[in-house]
Amino acid sequence: MGFHLRVAATTGVNNAVLNNHVQAIPNPASNSTAISFNLDAAANVTVTLTDVTGYVVASETMCNVAQGKVGINTANIPSGVYMYTVSANGKRTTGRVTIAH
Repeated sequence: MGFHLRVAATTGVNNAVLNNHVQAIPNPASNSTAISFNLDAAANVTVTLTDVTGYVVASETMCNVAQGKVGINTANIPSGVYMYTVSANGKRTTGRVTIAH
C-alpha cells in the first residue's frame, strides 16, 4: 500500500484552520480512495487512516500546504469501516470511509 500525493501549495500564516472541505472520494472505495482537504492558510498537515480499533493503516505528512489530496491504495486493506483524520496546527477533522471489495 502506498500514497500517491498531489498537493497544491500556498504560503500563509501558521494558524491554519480546517474547514468543511475534507472528504474521501470514492466512498465506498474498492481499490483506492483520495482524501482531499482545504485549509484557511498553509500549515503542516497529517492525514491518517485508522481501523475501528485505532490501528493506523496509513499516514502521510505534508509540509506548508493549504490544500491537497492524498491517494490511498485500498486494494490490500480488508473490507470494513475506517476513519480518516486530517490534522493541522492542533486541530483535526475526522470522517468515515468504507472499503468494500
